[in-house]
Amino acid sequence: MLGIYCRLSIDDDASNSIENQISEGNVFADKNNFKEDEIKIYQEKKGLKGDTPIKKRPQLQRLIDDINNNIITMVFVRTQSRISRNLFILREFLNSVEAKDIKVVLDGVKILDLSNSQTKLRVSIMGAVDEFSPNKQSEMTIKAISNRVKEGKIS
Repeated sequence: MLGIYCRLSIDDDASNSIENQISEGNVFADKNNFKEDEIKIYQEKKGLKGDTPIKKRPQLQRLIDDINNNIITMVFVRTQSRISRNLFILREFLNSVEAKDIKVVLDGVKILDLSNSQTKLRVSIMGAVDEFSPNKQSEMTIKAISNRVKEGKIS
């Protein structure tokens, strides 16, 4: 069974909508001959940030439970950052799929070979970038607001 995992944070725009993520998952499923009853969608509520722990992400926790219960054999996720923007959380998810030899599909085409050390390195590097991006944006926003306060443009 294919699990399609979707998450939309408050920072994402319409192009990253839940509907688009589900649609892309369904296109992948169709191209790979999954029947409708062989697809399970795990859709987090809107606004759930990527650094939220798994235990506070009911749909990701349900996906992992279904993986551990041998219900899910493959996971589709639009991009790695939908799983997490925190390396620790990403590693926790990857440990679960690795333990059950679950295939993870990213970007609709890339099937992660988690037994390959180069794949693990790339996933870790991209995980670090995914974690860095919102943190850097937050720093820049705080700096811009601070500068505007100093200039008397806002109080």
